[in-house]
Amino acid sequence: PTPTPAPRAFPAAFKGKWQGRVRYYPGASDELRLDISAKQITEHYVEYRCVATSRLVKVMGDVATLKRVAMRGNCPRNGSIALTLGQGDTLEFSYSGHGENKITRDVNFVIVGTLTRPG
Repeated sequence: PTPTPAPRAFPAAFKGKWQGRVRYYPGASDELRLDISAKQITEHYVEYRCVATSRLVKVMGDVATLKRVAMRGNCPRNGSIALTLGQGDTLEFSYSGHGENKITRDVNFVIVGTLTRPG
């Protein structure tokens, strides 16, 4: 089969601003603010002072998959993100990767949470 090209842009239901509390595994939490534009997201991890950019890879139904492409501050770089549209105007955020320093680079690192539109 022929590979499907990357989508040109996020569907309208994803676009805009989202925010909410996310949990880090292993252990911690943070306030996350997302800004979803046509082809990428900007992630603001408020308490960890991290700003990251991730680019859209694919959209299948209500799930968008992204790849981290840039970061500033204290955030993991080498992982993937899934955004799932939920009921009631919610967005499920899921990051999976590894830590960045020599202590955490072999540790599975997960960030999950439910985001809503600021209001």
